[in-house]
Amino acid sequence: MKRTMSSFHCCRRSHTRLGWMTSLALAGLALATPPLLIAQEPAGAQVKQDQAPEQELTDEQRAEQRAQERERRLNERREREEQAAAEAQVIFEQLSDAYLHNRWDEIGEHLQTLRRHRRALTREQRAELDYITRHHEDYRPDWWDHLSRLEENSFEAEIWGRDFWANYYPTRELGLQAVIPEREFNPRTGEYEITDLKVIVTWKPLLVDNEDPAEGRLAKIHDCRLADLAEFICWHELGHNYITVNVPMAANLELYQNHSELYSTLHEYYADLTALYHCSPRARRVVLMFRLEELDNYDPGEPHRRGEHAIGAILLADILDNPEAWPSVHLPPSIPSRQVELNTIIYIYEHMETQWSVAEDIRVRELASEYVLRHGERTFRSKGEITLPNDLKFSLMSRDDREDQRTRDQWVTSKLSELAEAGRTDTLAEGETYNPPLRSHLRDREIRIEFLDDDDPDAPLRIKVPW
Repeated sequence: MKRTMSSFHCCRRSHTRLGWMTSLALAGLALATPPLLIAQEPAGAQVKQDQAPEQELTDEQRAEQRAQERERRLNERREREEQAAAEAQVIFEQLSDAYLHNRWDEIGEHLQTLRRHRRALTREQRAELDYITRHHEDYRPDWWDHLSRLEENSFEAEIWGRDFWANYYPTRELGLQAVIPEREFNPRTGEYEITDLKVIVTWKPLLVDNEDPAEGRLAKIHDCRLADLAEFICWHELGHNYITVNVPMAANLELYQNHSELYSTLHEYYADLTALYHCSPRARRVVLMFRLEELDNYDPGEPHRRGEHAIGAILLADILDNPEAWPSVHLPPSIPSRQVELNTIIYIYEHMETQWSVAEDIRVRELASEYVLRHGERTFRSKGEITLPNDLKFSLMSRDDREDQRTRDQWVTSKLSELAEAGRTDTLAEGETYNPPLRSHLRDREIRIEFLDDDDPDAPLRIKVPW
């Protein structure tokens, strides 16, 4: 009986709970279902009825949309490329200026930035970028600090890719290589004979890396520093040293004893080419302008002048054959009436633009390299005969060069005439004249250079050599 009551009690509670839930559900249903009198379509359906039905696009319209999207993306890409190219041009100009003016601390940063913009550069600019990347560290090698030491020392230098030991003595000399023959007594001949050549080099150490301005009107125009002159001198003397220690001893002795004039002239020619290649871009043109004072008092038998004339003939032949490659070079306004080749070389050195291009700097350097590495041995074997870029000949021994000189003067005259007709030569302002003197050691008093005030427009276009 107790179990029946208990069961009945549980069923009653369950019924009560079910009834409550059913009532709640029915009430919710009544609230969710609107009365029949106000029944209407759902809101979404009404909106669709109010809108015009969508029309399906035709194939032509879809193609037009795709074309417009492609054009939009192409324009965006073109704008990005133009922006990158403009940025790359600015950075490349900054890199070129830093390279040409020896601002070494800026070059690394510019090179790193340009790696991201390489594709925005022209093919020519990429070639110049690669050249700067490979060579900008060549101009200040690890042993550079030895050049300015105030005490004698020996150091291992590198020239033309080969190492050698240089023996350096600081002096008041502007620059010098001294070849000291070592002699031994030969009992068979009863005479002392040269058995070896000891080589030392010297220059003024206080000029090295000296950023004080050089003197002379041309030095002022080009903002030349004493450091630039010292750089040329050091590389020139080291070039002497390199030649002496790398030419076989037998050949050195033969030239030294029996062909001293040719030996000296070959040395000066190759030493200047060495400086022209190894000097930094800022100092490279100084190598050319430095010799102007010596060319003024031209002695065809003097080794320095003759070697510099040969280098000038190489450059002039390339300039007149390829004038488009030398935009910074000026040519004389009229053909010199005498000594055509020599006076044209001098005019070019006097009137170079203050800012030339990386391409021109590279071209000068590569010409120097070619005439040492490709033509060097041939020039030694031919006793100083050089084949110029225009295939004409130049003999370092002036007595062997007379006929070739006439041929070259005729060629220069013809080329200058063509370039004058094309408007490539300089023109004279009203009242100006161009009449270069006869440059000869026989008439040096008439053309001796006097260094007037650098601001004087009548001062000669020269760099004053700090003798």
